[in-house]
Amino acid sequence: MALPSVLEGKLRSPLIGAPMFIVSGPELVIEQCKAGIVGSFPALNARPQEALVDWIRQIKEETGAYAEANPGEPVAPFAVNQIVHPSNVRLLQDMEVCVKEQVPIIITSLSPPSEIVQAVHSYGGEGGKRISYGARALNKGGLQSLPKIEIPGALLSGCEAGFLN
Repeated sequence: MALPSVLEGKLRSPLIGAPMFIVSGPELVIEQCKAGIVGSFPALNARPQEALVDWIRQIKEETGAYAEANPGEPVAPFAVNQIVHPSNVRLLQDMEVCVKEQVPIIITSLSPPSEIVQAVHSYGGEGGKRISYGARALNKGGLQSLPKIEIPGALLSGCEAGFLN
């Protein structure tokens, strides 16, 4: 599987920093991107909702300045994680911000509805592709839904690397 164009030449390692609830914020994401891995955060971490645009702009400005000052260093793009569930009353507002600010990668948890995929693809962003299969896919795929723990250039590791609970 080839890397998406948004990642080509921008990674030191093919990794995504986990979008951790409460923990992940602009400072962590910026450092992850400067280290050459995709930094990510859940949109719901930006509180109040109006802070989301400030977080995105801060990440873009600081990673852009670092890339300009360090032209030989790979600076990875960042991702915003959207929780696609009826309990997330901010989803539409947060997606409007992400589309307006052209967030390079959108990670969806629980479901990638076609409207979100289309919105992200409209500006050339990445999202909406299943990159691995885990427990939630079992009801549709059975044994074939279990992930490979290795793919060219990467290894899934850590707690819940796509296996059953």
